Amino acid sequence: MMLFTEGVLFNNKIVSQEEWPTLKQDSKRYPTASLPVVSIKGIRYYETIATLRSLALGLGIYEPVDYDSCYVHDCIMDEYSAVIDKSGAMMVA
Repeated sequence: MMLFTEGVLFNNKIVSQEEWPTLKQDSKRYPTASLPVVSIKGIRYYETIATLRSLALGLGIYEPVDYDSCYVHDCIMDEYSAVIDKSGAMMVA
């Protein structure tokens, strides 16, 4: 969503549940055996929150010198992470 709202062109590869068990065995492409993976200029980035923070820095959305803004963004990301964690737990249960 961040890339879309910032007008960044990107390719979105959706991995089906059927494909994923085979794909995640490729430790060169998926070293953490998790998604999402973002590839920028040949460099692959993993871990959702760290990747989002890095993208936001690169796009100028997340300014580390603006502590109030960083706090608000981090709170949003922490809440997002908590919702995803709880959603996953409900799906597995």
